[in-house]
Amino acid sequence: MRVAPEEPPPATARQPRSASRLREVVLLAGSAAVVLLAAANATPRAPASAAAVASASAGADPSPLPSGAEARPPSAPFPEASCDIPDRGFGEYAPWRSLRIGRVLVPTHGGLDDEGGFAVLFHFHGADAVRKELAPEGLSLVVAAVDAGTLSSHYAKVVGAPVTSLTDLTTMVAAAVAEATGDRRAHASHVALSSWSAGYGAVAELLRRPHPGLEGLILLDSLHASWGAGAQEIEPTQLAPFLAEARAAAAGNSLFYLTHSEIQPEGYASTGRVAAYLLRQMGGERGGFFARGFPGDTAAAHCAHLRLLPSIVREHLLPAWR
Repeated sequence: MRVAPEEPPPATARQPRSASRLREVVLLAGSAAVVLLAAANATPRAPASAAAVASASAGADPSPLPSGAEARPPSAPFPEASCDIPDRGFGEYAPWRSLRIGRVLVPTHGGLDDEGGFAVLFHFHGADAVRKELAPEGLSLVVAAVDAGTLSSHYAKVVGAPVTSLTDLTTMVAAAVAEATGDRRAHASHVALSSWSAGYGAVAELLRRPHPGLEGLILLDSLHASWGAGAQEIEPTQLAPFLAEARAAAAGNSLFYLTHSEIQPEGYASTGRVAAYLLRQMGGERGGFFARGFPGDTAAAHCAHLRLLPSIVREHLLPAWR
C-alpha cells in the first residue's frame, strides 16, 4: 500500500505483501541487534507520555506510536506534509527565515555557545510538521528544513548543484544564524540529518559525498531500496552509504535512529525490509544504532512517525552533544 508518495527505485521483482512475513524477518534480525516492535495492532493510538517514551528508550517495550493525521486514500497527496499535527506555535523560535534552499528556525536567544557554535538539525520533507513538533520543546536547536516535493527524486535533485555537500548546507545556515544573532562567529558545531518519507532522497545524496562533522542521522519511516536482479533481495549498492553510517554509529561515533511501519509498497523494498537488511549486515553491533518498528499501514500510521522526533532528539541526540 502506498501512503506517502515515493519514487519507486527500479524494480525487477515484486515484493510479497505478507505483513506476517515482514514481522518474521524483522524478529529474526532482532536477535543480532536491538529491534523494538509494538503490538500488532494497525490502528494508531493515543500519544505516549514522556515517561513511557523514556522507558522505551531505556530498553523496555516501546510506547504505542502516537496518532497522526486521519487516514486518506493512498493516492491523496500531502501538499505540505502537515499530517494535521496540532500547532502549538513557535515556542522560543523567531519566524522562519528563508534560505536559498529551504528555510531555518533560529532560537530567539540565538542558540550560540560561548564560542559562537550552534547545533543544527537538517530535516527533509515535512518542514512545518517538524516545526510544530520541535519548536515548543525548548531544545535550543537550530532547525533547517526543506520541502522539495513528494518523490525521493525531488529531494535528490534539490541538494544537487550548486549545493554539493553537507558543508555547503552548514555554511548557508551559519550565514543565516549570524545575520539573525548579529554574531559573525556563528558556526555549526554539531550537525545532524533527519528525514521523513520521501526526504531520504536528499540524505542519500549527501551521504554519497564527503560529510565530515555529521554526528546524527534520524530516518522516520523514510528509507527504501531497490530489489536486486532476479531475486527478492535488496540491491546493496543503494544502501551502502547508510550501512556505513549504521556501522559508524554502532562503533559509538554517531547516532543512527531508524523507524519503520508495516506499509508494503509496490515494486521496491519497504522501510521494514530495509531495517531488517541493515540489521543482518551489522550482526551483533549496536552502540548508537537503533531500529524501531511500529504497526500500521495507513496514512495516519505513516504520519505518526513525525511525532517521535522530539523524544529522539531530546533523549539520544542532544545528550551526546553536551
